[in-house]
Amino acid sequence: MKQMLTYLLIVVLYLLTPVCVMGILGTAVSKKYEVDESYWLIDANKNLTDEQRKSQISELDNEGKYLDYKMILFGVVGLASFVIATTLVVKRVVSNSTE
Repeated sequence: MKQMLTYLLIVVLYLLTPVCVMGILGTAVSKKYEVDESYWLIDANKNLTDEQRKSQISELDNEGKYLDYKMILFGVVGLASFVIATTLVVKRVVSNSTE
């Protein structure tokens, strides 16, 4: 039973790694089209006052920082899941070879 749970955990961790990579890519696309491309819309809108322009730029900056943190979190979780799964595999191989 313990061996089956270990193998299940290894499989889940290895499957989590590409999910995190896809999360990074999805977040990067969101950042590009929701934040980076929106700056020119603010600059192009001549009806905005300086106060409104600064407010909208500040909101975009905050959204960009949030998406950056999200990408970093996906990267850390993906790397950690890969390292933990590989460590479990190596420990399993080493423990089986000594028996």
